[in-house]
Amino acid sequence: MEQRDYFMRQIEGILKMLIGVTQKAFGLQTNNFVLGMSQIDQDLINQLDLSIDDIIKIKESDLLNKLKETGQENIYVLVEFLALLVKKIKEVKKEKDYNLKELINKGVVLIDFLDNETKTYSLKRVTLKKELLRHVVHLND
Repeated sequence: MEQRDYFMRQIEGILKMLIGVTQKAFGLQTNNFVLGMSQIDQDLINQLDLSIDDIIKIKESDLLNKLKETGQENIYVLVEFLALLVKKIKEVKKEKDYNLKELINKGVVLIDFLDNETKTYSLKRVTLKKELLRHVVHLND
């Protein structure tokens, strides 16, 4: 019972961190981008042992294995964060500093994982996936 409570607290802590980094990403502007990304990276490393660069470079299967135990809600919030981050990176014109195609791909992979795990249709996931894929089309412009 104690171990289960500990595990649940860990999952809740990850969720709080992901909500926090999403809020930080929402506030990213050109003048605070480097500092904001540094803070986001540190939060991700502290809770998930992954930086943005790690998420970009890690193999899909390794990412899924690493995140599986964090819970479906946390994975979904991470995808929301990735979608917002892609949007913000484009807004402040920092595309050359990040592999956006790979960030988008990781978001889509995580959505597909959630779709397969839950076996339920989610309009929110479909919309988020379309939003991510729309960014790929605009990257090719």
